[in-house]
Amino acid sequence: MPLGKIGVLGPIYELVGEGFSDRDIANMLTLTEVTVHGGVSRLLHSFKRHDWAELVLYASPTQKETLKLRTKIRKEVMTSLTGSQPMQTARLDRTLEYAVIQSWDELMPESTSGVVHIEYQTGADGALEFFKIWASTNWGYWNLICEYWMRPLWSYPTGVTFGKGYDSVGFARTLELVMGHENAFVKLTRKQGVIQIFAPTQEKRAAAERWMSVAFNHDRPEPMQQLVAA
Repeated sequence: MPLGKIGVLGPIYELVGEGFSDRDIANMLTLTEVTVHGGVSRLLHSFKRHDWAELVLYASPTQKETLKLRTKIRKEVMTSLTGSQPMQTARLDRTLEYAVIQSWDELMPESTSGVVHIEYQTGADGALEFFKIWASTNWGYWNLICEYWMRPLWSYPTGVTFGKGYDSVGFARTLELVMGHENAFVKLTRKQGVIQIFAPTQEKRAAAERWMSVAFNHDRPEPMQQLVAA
């Protein structure tokens, strides 16, 4: 299978190796389950595996024979894939949502419920001007976790500023990584909007960890490129 033509099979192969189901992979890569199932079938045929369990074992990072292949796939997924299919980058709203979920225990340490809102505003060019992240554990009461200003509007400093009682070096760094490469993501479609995030389940936490791992290559932020299924 020529790596230059694997398209969406690369990300699917990565996630199969981690044991994710077709439904989980579809949600994480914003694909349909039919597309993922078709991709898994092609992988089974190409690698001459008999069933899904064999493919998981074959794709597992513990398998020495596939380690180099997985590295090549990751490199291609993280950079612009070539080919005739239209290309679409990962969604910015999903990435911000998963960044919050990834740091949920730091941002909401005393709450097993609660809700977080990301309030944002974009400029005429569609780029973010700012966003504010709010937390609520009691109905009708909101606390500012932090705000991030991309442009020095109305005397606000650029970058991230935490609200009273909140601070997280790791979360701040994640936001810097994401916003430092905003142009690599699909822009938000509304001038103003809110991204609502509820207390995550274990499945949602796992999805967030996997998404951020695939979207960024360790400490070097290289946003994932996804091919839109035909």
